[in-house]
Amino acid sequence: MKELRHTNSRPTAALNSLSSHAFTLLETLTALAVLSISLAGLYAGLTRINEYAAVNRLYSCATALVEDRIDRSLAVSPFSITDNTVPPELVVSSSSYPVAIYVDPDQVQSYLSGTAQNYLLATNSTLIGTPNQAVVTGTMSTLVTSCTVAAYSGTNAQNVVVQHTTVSLQYTFHGKSSQVQMDSLRSPD
Repeated sequence: MKELRHTNSRPTAALNSLSSHAFTLLETLTALAVLSISLAGLYAGLTRINEYAAVNRLYSCATALVEDRIDRSLAVSPFSITDNTVPPELVVSSSSYPVAIYVDPDQVQSYLSGTAQNYLLATNSTLIGTPNQAVVTGTMSTLVTSCTVAAYSGTNAQNVVVQHTTVSLQYTFHGKSSQVQMDSLRSPD
């Protein structure tokens, strides 16, 4: 006797067509792993770029502070050795003082609105803050020396007293020490 089996090909055909259009669990996990690795690499790259930007921003701020101090020594007047009128910026001396290189913008805004007392002291147009208020601080050193230079006009020689100003700013950020230094020469008016 022949056994009759009833085979229904429809459910099998439906499963075959469904599995050919869907993702398997392994494919989904592989795609998620590739996406996770890509995002982790992107995050590391963006973090590194942000760190470079912060280092360059601090160097720009430090350079601006040093340039300001040099510009003040070049612009101050009157300056005459013979009349003994030497501005404080050009008196032969050496000084060092703390400087706020970068301050959190929110704290500066609260200072400008008058809510933060004793935040920044204006000294020689340089912002000086306490270490717990500034994000990055440094030490600005100014050295003013005097030297005599022979100036020639045709056959005549004349001695000219010149003030040499050296300004340096040293700071540390993320364990790395940096320094910005500039020099200027100033002759009497």
